[in-house]
Amino acid sequence: MKQRILIVDDHVDVSEVTAELLEMLGYASDSANSLDAALHLLRTHHFDAVISDLHMPAGDGMKLRSLLAEEDNFRDTPFVYMTGKVDDIPKLNDPVLVKPFSPDDLVAVLEDVLNSKA
Repeated sequence: MKQRILIVDDHVDVSEVTAELLEMLGYASDSANSLDAALHLLRTHHFDAVISDLHMPAGDGMKLRSLLAEEDNFRDTPFVYMTGKVDDIPKLNDPVLVKPFSPDDLVAVLEDVLNSKA
């Protein structure tokens, strides 16, 4: 069974490109364009990891990560941030993909977080 990744980004085009890359790399994915949509999907489906935009207008990736850390079911879910704002990356405990990223960057960070969970 393919590992399933949740992509969270308020820009649909970024989610679509990321989903295409994940499919090419052998992963399944679903997308959410807001914090609320992401929480709904997380509570109704199983995901092996989350890739979330760091900066979104209606709740950012750090807020999503904080909410997941408070829930037993999601506390250990591997999490990756992505951002296009390289001059505004706070110190984080999870990896950050800088947009635009290559398929090699994506697979490297996913393999790292998924293998660290095992």
